[in-house]
Amino acid sequence: MTEQKAPASARHRRPVTRTEREERIAGDAAQRMVARTRGLIAQRGIAAANVREVAAACRVSAAAPLWFFGSKGRLLIEVLRIEHAERLALLRSFIEPAESREGLVDGLHGALLAFLDQRRMRGVDELILEVSRLAVDDPDVQARLGEMSRELRDVLARVLGDKQRDGVVALAGDSSSMAALFLSLAQGVAVEMTSDRGWNAEEATADARLVIAALLKPPERLGAS
Repeated sequence: MTEQKAPASARHRRPVTRTEREERIAGDAAQRMVARTRGLIAQRGIAAANVREVAAACRVSAAAPLWFFGSKGRLLIEVLRIEHAERLALLRSFIEPAESREGLVDGLHGALLAFLDQRRMRGVDELILEVSRLAVDDPDVQARLGEMSRELRDVLARVLGDKQRDGVVALAGDSSSMAALFLSLAQGVAVEMTSDRGWNAEEATADARLVIAALLKPPERLGAS
């Protein structure tokens, strides 16, 4: 199968169908553009992720990014999707191996610290804020952002539910609610760190383990009164 290339002109003779758009984005050329955009954001911040700079960095015409992605918002969603996949894999690596309540508390706390480390990398917070801003006026960006949030929440809820059924832990509430609370804790600390760059979050992140432990109760033992 030959690689798709963007035409020199951005003029469209007809609207692009959803299937055509997805095929363009899935192609090697578009995925290289996503990777290059991610690199630009890491090096120079979100301001470097404008269509002209992305095109110049990829040595393609200024029309190419929009030909592939349709909008800047969809390009940034694809960049954010990489961050999301890494965050999901990280979360699983911390909590799935846990075989005890203590291990699960440690795993969730370790995942929180790793999440905050990821948010400290240059451009990550800017990317999330920009995508959230674009989602206000772009239903497609809003829908895809929501899909990523739900996937992260659902995966965590599923693992927590499995741990409760396996007798590893007793959850303080419904697994979906607990998952939402854990993720809100991580996101809340991240927002505070972003809002006040001079804030030393070390004590708060250490105490976050106490909050996690309070929501994960010791498993009920058979025959216990």
